[in-house]
Amino acid sequence: MENFSYYLNFDSSVLVMRSLLCWGHGVWVATTGLWLAVAKVKRGRVVIWDVVPGLLVAITLHFLWNGWTGFLGEIGFIVVLAQGVHQIWYSRRIIKEALWDDVLLGYDAGMAPVENY
Repeated sequence: MENFSYYLNFDSSVLVMRSLLCWGHGVWVATTGLWLAVAKVKRGRVVIWDVVPGLLVAITLHFLWNGWTGFLGEIGFIVVLAQGVHQIWYSRRIIKEALWDDVLLGYDAGMAPVENY
């Protein structure tokens, strides 16, 4: 529904950005999850306030994504693409590091520790 209202009120560049480059929400959710994972690793537990830093980063990235074209006009579209490429590159780097940790800890071979709750 949100995308449909954008299509009715804006030009075709918004259609391209919201439909073809729709990976943004996944990246922003992953950013929040990354902060929760960092808190879990550092303290061994997560509290409700641990979501705040990741959420602020995600909200800021979403704001920039939505606002670049309004702030900078035509150049803003290029900036949005650059931001998108950087976010995808950075997310891939984080995933590769996490997968390497799994290899080092033996999780990839089915040797995950049993957690007793």
